[in-house]
Parts: sequence; structure tokens; C-alpha cells
Amino acid sequence: MYDNVAANNVLYGNVDCSGTPRQIAIEVRRTVILRDNLVTTDDPGLTLTEDRRFCPVVGSAVVDAGAFIARTTSGGSGRRVPVDDTSWFSDGYGVVDGDEIRFLGSDRPIRIVAVDDASLTIVLSEEVSWNKNQGIHLWYEGAAPDLGAFEFGSAQCDDGHNSGNSH
Repeated sequence: MYDNVAANNVLYGNVDCSGTPRQIAIEVRRTVILRDNLVTTDDPGLTLTEDRRFCPVVGSAVVDAGAFIARTTSGGSGRRVPVDDTSWFSDGYGVVDGDEIRFLGSDRPIRIVAVDDASLTIVLSEEVSWNKNQGIHLWYEGAAPDLGAFEFGSAQCDDGHNSGNSH
């Protein structure tokens, strides 16, 4: 498999199979495309929760530091939104609800009801207006998406991670 994109991750304290400190070791570079990740040897400000989630703490460098996973390709309004990459989004495949997303500059959650990969279009549960090149991301808290798997202040990180005790 080629062209797998790894974006908005925190790569910290990694070692290779021999124990040598190497943040990134990808033998065949075209298998993984790294984009908008934090690669650091400095503490990124995460804490390990009891259920083994790395969550941002107050003052973490990962908060609001993520990139938008897609952008609109034209301005407009309606329920069908043209985007540069539909591969990040799911309509739930008839099993669960589709992804809840947020547009840059809006704090309104919107549900995806269909994804048209052929036309690079997502279909929303309600009408919206958007500008060309406007960022779109899975639902996030704050001014921008966070780096890493979990958003600062999200329900997944509500077990006391804001104590400032980071790992």
C-alpha cells in the first residue's frame, strides 16, 4: 500500500527496533506521507489517562496547533460542499451517524450524511455557506484542531488530565 497520509500526529520519544532514538524510520518513503505532524524531543504536554489515552494538558504545545484535513475548492452555499480530499470523512455507511465536522471560523457542528469520492464532495445534514479554501475538520474544540488523537477539553479526556502532570 502506498500514499498513506499521517497528519496531525505527535511523534515524541520514539525509538527504532534496536532502541536507537529515531523519531521517524520509514524504509519505503512512498508508503507513508507525513504531513503537519509535531516531531519533537521536547515534552509536548500530554498526560496518559487511566484508560491509556494521551491527552493534552493546560499549556500543551499541541492545543490548536493542528492543520485542517480538508479545504473547500470553491465558495458557495447549500448541502453539497466540494472539498480537496474526501478520504478523511465518513457518512457512517448506514451503520452509525456520519462524522460531525466544523468549518474554520464557525463553532456550529454539522453532520455528514454522504461522501461522494468521485466528485470530491461531502453532503451535509443542513445548508451552510462557505468560502473558497475554507478549512474543514472533524469536530474540534478551540480555535483550531489539536495535534494528536484527542482534543483538549473533549469528553475522551475528562478524567482529570488538566492537572498539568504531563508525560
